[in-house]
Amino acid sequence: MMADNRMKISFLLNKEPEQDALHGHALSKESDARAGRQSSRRYWSKHEDELLRSLVEKHGRGKWTLLAQQFDDRSACQLRCRWAYAVSNSRSQRPFTPEEDRFILEQYSLAGSRWTLIAGLMEDRLGNDVKNRIRLLERRRRRESGPIRVDRKS
Repeated sequence: MMADNRMKISFLLNKEPEQDALHGHALSKESDARAGRQSSRRYWSKHEDELLRSLVEKHGRGKWTLLAQQFDDRSACQLRCRWAYAVSNSRSQRPFTPEEDRFILEQYSLAGSRWTLIAGLMEDRLGNDVKNRIRLLERRRRRESGPIRVDRKS
């Protein structure tokens, strides 16, 4: 009840309340930006990449929320994705081999669309890489086999 009155008063005064009435945490322009309320895309700078690399070396992978506190307007999810797809050297940029393709298709038939599980069985591949490769292989297979034709007798 008190939070509702506080929201009404803040609205009437055209000010933001000091705390979010629903969740009870402090509101600020920074928290709004981190929550995605202000969308402004921008490229990653070399300084940000270097900062991310040094923080991961210091604190380790997987502590993205902690690391995000060191950035002005980057979320934990953005840091994780940037690390996985651009900064980390663990992702292989080499083309898939025919052996890898066979392995991926075999594992896909067993595990289904559990991309990360399949990627974990491979060296230097991410779940997204495996997903994209399977989809490419399926498109090629459909294209080569052509459409299924059903002969109808009238």
